[in-house]
Amino acid sequence: MTPPIRRYRLAIVIALIGLVLTVAISKEVGEWEDRHFIAEFEQLSRDKVSAIRRSIELNIHAVDALGSFFDSSEVVKREEFRIFARKMLQDSPYIQALEWIPRVPDAERALYEERARKDGFDGFSFTEREKQGTMVEAGRRDEYFPVYYVEPYEGNEAAVGFDLASNETRLEALDLARESGQTTATARIRLVQETGGAIRFSDIQAGIQETPALRGT
Repeated sequence: MTPPIRRYRLAIVIALIGLVLTVAISKEVGEWEDRHFIAEFEQLSRDKVSAIRRSIELNIHAVDALGSFFDSSEVVKREEFRIFARKMLQDSPYIQALEWIPRVPDAERALYEERARKDGFDGFSFTEREKQGTMVEAGRRDEYFPVYYVEPYEGNEAAVGFDLASNETRLEALDLARESGQTTATARIRLVQETGGAIRFSDIQAGIQETPALRGT
């Protein structure tokens, strides 16, 4: 017969062994869960990065396709732009808007503004944004890069007529795209049609030839 003290000691030893085993198993399970979580996180990250890369590629393709459309056309009318851009937007749901921004010398500003009014944009004029965020008529400068065509129009009304030359970040990208003939992205910007102070990662600009948009229209 085992003395009581020895039985207690035996019970303590068994309990301690059980505790050690429990801690060891818990540690192994915890490490496995950590490895499993890390593996899942890494796979999810790769999937997300792949999706973002694919989205960017589709967006760039849409801009390049639109640039090629202008390059291959003598004149692109507003309705032609709308039809072509609408198709591109169906395949690129993350694009806020597709726009045509012509280079307009100051001597032709009035001509472009009048033509847009005849197209149904009453009161159209080149605009710029003040530091307070208010949209005002653009000041005089040697040349302008106004948003002349935009699709979809709904939700982007405030952008129509906005002179990208009034924004240093956009103008830098436009100049680079025009000089290089290559697609160029801006740094982070705030769209004039956005509300609530939303920030967009960038605009994507495609360099295209100087299209005589008003000739023959």
